[in-house]
Amino acid sequence: MRKFLALIVIVCGLLTGCSTSDFLDPSGGSTASEQDFNEVKEGVWYKVSECIDGDTFSISVGEKKEYKVRLLSVDTPETKNGVEPWGPEAAARTAELLTGKEVSLDFDIEKTDRYGRLLAVVTLKDGTNLNELLLSEGLAEVMIVEPNDSMEKKYREIQRKAQREKKGMWSQQQSASQGHTDKPSSIGEIGIAVDKSAEIVTITNNGKKELHLKGWKLVSVKGNQSFVFPEQIIKPGGSITVTSGEEAGTLDWGARNIWNNSDSDPAELYDTDGQLVARWND
Repeated sequence: MRKFLALIVIVCGLLTGCSTSDFLDPSGGSTASEQDFNEVKEGVWYKVSECIDGDTFSISVGEKKEYKVRLLSVDTPETKNGVEPWGPEAAARTAELLTGKEVSLDFDIEKTDRYGRLLAVVTLKDGTNLNELLLSEGLAEVMIVEPNDSMEKKYREIQRKAQREKKGMWSQQQSASQGHTDKPSSIGEIGIAVDKSAEIVTITNNGKKELHLKGWKLVSVKGNQSFVFPEQIIKPGGSITVTSGEEAGTLDWGARNIWNNSDSDPAELYDTDGQLVARWND
């Protein structure tokens, strides 16, 4: 069977003008589909073979195998599919720290993502935690993809500190603690408003398509308390409420007195990819 498949590859190559090497891993090692991710262990030092961008790089395992590593729960601005502000700076900082170095990896519940990359907290031999350093310098932001959420609280605290100090990508943005508004704040077509005294959050769909909220996360930033949405749809122009007080709403948080009435407590809404889609600035 293997000989038959190899013959097909050769024939296809002759017909299309491609060499057989186009179908193989150019490094001479295993293809991604053949890799055994279980051979990559925590607490082992691996040589960095390539820096791809701010949050992705490759490691060498054994003599010929290479694995891509994606930083767990953080996201740096893009440099590949369009260049975003602070993307080149993040990529350069990661390359500065990792080029020629060895790293150890720590994993959460899911070891890989849908693209076949290892998801890891990355530590250098000098003790530097790359994920935390990029957050602290404002070169990355928190991106939580369930079920890998063990670092969420710590990472959000680091990000808030970088925001307060206006580091990196936050240097041009207004501090979350400045000003107060009762009006919905939105990113794109989703609005969010919080009545803290009544413990009611209103989420509005200002777009033209239905919003499917299952798996989305509503976060009280001050107390780092989260509500994960069950199956819930908001029609265009419609809204729902999430309550944590005495009044009834569309959904009940399942806990009381979530919102801090004596201090600033912004609200953030994240989709299933961990992307911030709406924020209410308290």
